[in-house]
Amino acid sequence: MFTIKFYSSDGFRQVIKEAESFTILRSEDGTAEITLHQKNQADDCRIDINDDDKQYTEGWPMRYGRAIIENAAGRTTEIIYLRPLPGLAPRAA
Repeated sequence: MFTIKFYSSDGFRQVIKEAESFTILRSEDGTAEITLHQKNQADDCRIDINDDDKQYTEGWPMRYGRAIIENAAGRTTEIIYLRPLPGLAPRAA
């Protein structure tokens, strides 16, 4: 069992989910897709680590700025965040 904590880029929005296992697909553009797998496959869901400042479109996976994955013992196993592309300036605040 894993606990995955999702945070918005500004740190104010947070969702905590549990999963039996998970899959992470990382893209070359610095984004990632995290699929949470449950005992019942119909309960699986996908959440993206992407630019969460963009308007959310209904029917698309939720977007967050970072995720912290913990194992059953409560130890952090991985931190996933939107990585800026090399050579690009960070976006203005």
